[in-house]
Amino acid sequence: MKSVQLAILSLLASAPAYAQLDNTVEVTSEIKPVVTEAQKVDVKTQAVKTEVKHYTMPYAVQGKPFTDFTASPLSHYSSKEIDRGNRKGHLRMSGGSHGNLDAQAIYQFDITTLDALTLDLSLSGFKGKTGKDERYGDTDWTSRFYTNSSSLQYTHHLSNGADLYAKGTYANQLFNYRGAATVTDKQHNVMFDAAVGLTPYTAGSLTIEGEVAAKVFSQNYHTNLQKKLGETQFLAEGAASYAFTSNHGAGIEISATRFNYRNDELKDHTCLSFAPHYTYTDETIRLRLGVFTNIEGDIAPDIAFAYTIDKTSEVYFQARGYELENEMRYLAALNPYFILATPADEPLEANDEFHQVDARLGYRFKTKSGISADIYGGYDMSENHADIISVTPLRDGRCMPVLEFKKNKNIYFGAEFQYSYRDFLKLTGRNRLNIESTRQPWGWTEGSYITPAFTMDWQLDLCLVKDLYLGIDWQLDCYSLPKLEGKHPYALERKNTVLLGADLRYTLPLDFPATIFVRGDNLFCQKYDRYYGYQAPSANVMAGFALSF
Repeated sequence: MKSVQLAILSLLASAPAYAQLDNTVEVTSEIKPVVTEAQKVDVKTQAVKTEVKHYTMPYAVQGKPFTDFTASPLSHYSSKEIDRGNRKGHLRMSGGSHGNLDAQAIYQFDITTLDALTLDLSLSGFKGKTGKDERYGDTDWTSRFYTNSSSLQYTHHLSNGADLYAKGTYANQLFNYRGAATVTDKQHNVMFDAAVGLTPYTAGSLTIEGEVAAKVFSQNYHTNLQKKLGETQFLAEGAASYAFTSNHGAGIEISATRFNYRNDELKDHTCLSFAPHYTYTDETIRLRLGVFTNIEGDIAPDIAFAYTIDKTSEVYFQARGYELENEMRYLAALNPYFILATPADEPLEANDEFHQVDARLGYRFKTKSGISADIYGGYDMSENHADIISVTPLRDGRCMPVLEFKKNKNIYFGAEFQYSYRDFLKLTGRNRLNIESTRQPWGWTEGSYITPAFTMDWQLDLCLVKDLYLGIDWQLDCYSLPKLEGKHPYALERKNTVLLGADLRYTLPLDFPATIFVRGDNLFCQKYDRYYGYQAPSANVMAGFALSF
């Protein structure tokens, strides 16, 4: 379920941020979902699936927030789940050359054998000079961002493996923005999420799951063209499936969201969607046939097919439609100072970004030598797609991008791979080519200011000696539409980025998992913007430790 996944991500606001914080919201290399597996159908072969994240912004501190570090320096040693190896706690602390800081403390309290309470606290920040920016004519700039979050989750384990849960997260973000004239430090984002739900519960042939949640987002700063921005969402979601036989089944997924805004640019609205489907599974074929429909009357296919060639390879095909929420957090992720292009000053209803079809054909395999790969190509067509079309300068020096919701189409090709040699070497790579076009009043325009035309993201982990690892990562983003229209003395360019990072990690010879690490990022000292007008820092170093107990 799309929204269940988004709500879970949104409540994990204190996920590790192993890096320097360089701006308010990171724009990832892609903002649209990339699905490399047959929709919700497990692969039964031994071929290793390459997982690709949904590059949405359900929460403003999702994933590796506001950071230049492209890899997690503790991926081999810090558990993703605190209960790994019967260890209930995790502690991480680090600092860096640009005033970087990153700290997190997690502990799971076992109330009973079936009940647990998990507390997660984190504090991250950055304060450092980014150098001269010719667009503003100044000689230097001290960029600043801090975030703190606290998360609490109660879980009750049911006898059949399902969980009842209640969880909540509160987060603050404090930052400044680089302007040519006046700069204010009173820029503050506040976020709160809460949810109760049930993980998949099976009774005989019937399986159900669901969640009810509320999300609050507020930008507490003003401009002369934009009032205080804020949003409250109420979500309710559920899924049910029934197995008629060992091969045949049917199910339905339902999602409802109510959007309430505290500004005049957007008007309140409700989104409701249904996705009934039929499934068939045997030793070689997995099939899902269904439709997706919403309250707006949109109808799209929901088809997924996978065929097992042998124990190490398979081909798959999908053709599906879905929605992505154009929520305030997501729009602020594109740029915190956006202006919505509303006709005749009328409030705009920011309906979900609706993908009429995302069709993909791919091939996955794994070799005896340790190479696994996923090679695919596809076509994606959507409406209500948010993109930056121009930039408007303000009197105080800030530049406010103008956002519009338009039709969008994208032909894409991708190749992702992983190679492992025992515990000595691990190499992963992710590459994608996007041939994207956006509908303008005068016709289709190639390229996007937000989505790179080509992305390359490679990571290497190498064991130098026992328990000492070297990590190297390389990230390349190239844009086909690097310039925007607008009144500004300098070109409104979207610079290509070439980022190189490296880290050393050493596991201490102790009875509990403990690691010390040092990390360097942007080693090429490249100047680039995460979003227009907010230049990222130059080369920097961070060092720290992490342990589980």
